[in-house]
Amino acid sequence: MFENDPNITGKRLKELREDKGLTMQEEADILNKQYNLQITRGMMSRWESGKAQPSNVFLVAYAKYHNIDLNYIAGLSDVKKPLTTQEAIKSNFVNLSDHELKILTMYRDLSEKAKLRIDIRIETEYDIMKENEQSETKDA
Repeated sequence: MFENDPNITGKRLKELREDKGLTMQEEADILNKQYNLQITRGMMSRWESGKAQPSNVFLVAYAKYHNIDLNYIAGLSDVKKPLTTQEAIKSNFVNLSDHELKILTMYRDLSEKAKLRIDIRIETEYDIMKENEQSETKDA
């Protein structure tokens, strides 16, 4: 379970960033905006390479943004356990209404089959809406 690697934190930070398809600068910009930090690309590079260790303030921001338990980031666990608090959910979905949070919470409790049906319905409705918008723009 516990990986005896002195740079496990850096490797995990890089893995989380890459899983979202973000560059270091993109992730720094997001974390800075959402958590009022001053992370630079250079800081992230040093953390990911193991040349420096991020402070707890930065680790907490990573955990909230990626919805991952700090034990995983620190290498104390190999299980990518999500944060489960309402605050953690809200931190990943800035500016969501209480109704939207309720819908997301219900969605997460559904079976994979039910989620697939809902995903298809939402995508279909979205496509129809976009087609209607394009038609209205062409007609104008």
